[in-house]
Amino acid sequence: MSPSTAIIRRMDSLGKWTVAGVLVAIAFGVAAIVTPELRQFLHLEKKPGEASIPDTPEGATTIPAQAVQLSDLPQDLLNPVQTDSAAELTAQLKQRGSLTLNGSTLTLGSVGAGRTVTIACRTLRLTNGARIITNGNHLVLVALNTRFGDNAGISSFSQGSVKAAPAADGVSGGKVRINVLQSFSGSLHVSLTGQSGGDGAAGGQGSPGRTGDRGANAVKGLVDCHSGGGNGSPGGQGGKGGTGGAGGKGGDGGELSLEGMAASNRNLVDFDAPGGRGGLAGTGGPGGPGGAGGEGGSGDGPCSGGHGGAAGPGGAQGDLGTAGGNGQAGKQYTELQHKNSAPETVRGPAAQPQPSSQPYSNSQLKDAALDLARRLREFQSEFTDSENRILMEQSHITDKAAKEKDFVDRNAKLLAFMNGTQARFVPLRAEAQNMRVQLLNRLPPQEANQTVDMVLNSGALAGPYPLYDVAAYFERLAGLLRP
Repeated sequence: MSPSTAIIRRMDSLGKWTVAGVLVAIAFGVAAIVTPELRQFLHLEKKPGEASIPDTPEGATTIPAQAVQLSDLPQDLLNPVQTDSAAELTAQLKQRGSLTLNGSTLTLGSVGAGRTVTIACRTLRLTNGARIITNGNHLVLVALNTRFGDNAGISSFSQGSVKAAPAADGVSGGKVRINVLQSFSGSLHVSLTGQSGGDGAAGGQGSPGRTGDRGANAVKGLVDCHSGGGNGSPGGQGGKGGTGGAGGKGGDGGELSLEGMAASNRNLVDFDAPGGRGGLAGTGGPGGPGGAGGEGGSGDGPCSGGHGGAAGPGGAQGDLGTAGGNGQAGKQYTELQHKNSAPETVRGPAAQPQPSSQPYSNSQLKDAALDLARRLREFQSEFTDSENRILMEQSHITDKAAKEKDFVDRNAKLLAFMNGTQARFVPLRAEAQNMRVQLLNRLPPQEANQTVDMVLNSGALAGPYPLYDVAAYFERLAGLLRP
């Protein structure tokens, strides 16, 4: 028995099949995956009850849980295919390799890139929560066979890109086309939600008030004072703050097209594509400072000078901007429908356009605040899990110098992670700052919250779960809004 086979069988007997173990086996010179159990772990072989799919190990690409870019895929799977006839397409796909995303997240490109990506393979498997993020780009999936399961799905945007930049319009959820020629099994969730519009910018500060007029100088007589110096006039009122900027329009929901066996099994495809929410209206700018009072007139001899005028009052706060309109809901088509005919109804509530001439209603603001609270909790959960994984990394180094170096390296890794987290939090923090202003403008005075002030004013994420506290704060304020 070879050393590599012994290692694999030993791992099998312990039931500890891990990606790390596979890499160990490869390091010992295993040319191919040699046990059925390991092939099933990597989803290269059929599960009980599945039809046999004759993939060879050399033609199957399996990517374990990690972030994946298109450049990580074999170029053969990204090459275009001829779709003139089903027979010709079948012959081409039989020459292609297969692809398994095992807990991986594949991102097609940057938001708004407007690209169309084709993935054509013999068998496509998405397992263990694997996802494809389109970022609003278009995706064409063509395969002889597909195997979906374990919460696999296709989504238009990730948590970090679900909302557009400030004042920018949201991007459409994009188009996804799935064509399966021979067999389709398992359930697939496709969510092509439109990107939410960016919140409007705050209005600028009003202009300063004009300076008051100077008082008249004193007038003296030959032996007495005819009149003392006059007082300066009050300063003028500051200008009104600028109107807040308009929120960006929410992107429209995407379109899903199903062909072949995907169309025949459309009951296994869970689809939703609501339009993106419009961005919140920008807050009005602060009023300008009042003008300085005019100088008092000068005295002369026995005549006293005048007093300076009072400063003018500050200007009024600017008007609220306009909220962005919500995007339209997306559509689903099958190969039996022409796109000029009525599409199938999309699951979930269809977003209605919000007139851009009106600010958010209290009900809409409440929904937006609760959605923000949900995303804050998700960000905190992801941050905490990642931080704990770094802190809990075990090191079995015994050499003192090597151990000190390992300690320094792991601290550098933690610092880099924290810096990256702070950078990713910037847009979410800006959205939360704006939401706080919007809510407090519509509510009676609220007691200050030290944790919320620390997070939103300085961006600090220190302490136990600070974003959970911020989320609870927004949920409480949202509950105080009148319908």
